[in-house]
Amino acid sequence: MPTLAELNLLTPEAAEEFFLTCCGSTRWAGHMAACRPFWNVTVVHNAAATIWQYLSPEDQREALRARKTWNEDSLPGPLVEELDLYERKFGYRFVAGPRLAGEEELRSAVRRRFESNPGAEFEIAVAEEARYMMSEVAARITP
Repeated sequence: MPTLAELNLLTPEAAEEFFLTCCGSTRWAGHMAACRPFWNVTVVHNAAATIWQYLSPEDQREALRARKTWNEDSLPGPLVEELDLYERKFGYRFVAGPRLAGEEELRSAVRRRFESNPGAEFEIAVAEEARYMMSEVAARITP
């Protein structure tokens, strides 16, 4: 985890790679790298949220598709199958912001959201990805 000062000193390419660990949208990561130097962590968070708001739906889909999968080795087979069905239906992995509390909560959320129409689910997934991305930014940069 870089400090804010270290993040500001990275090359543009290295900064973009760093931001890609927080969000899989290459456009978002590129804009975040270009916004440097950041004066404080609050400015980083504000930039992250603002850039996310102005991404195109395709850029947001790129971020959703890039989201890491759940640790499937620790999940029961039927839940892994439900996560796979979700991905096949919507074209991106299930995103639930900062991790859900447990397996049953995850299963319930997957089942509930699987019934959504694609447009409504995309809006939910985008909001969840934004929450997840903001938590990653907060966790990966030290003041």
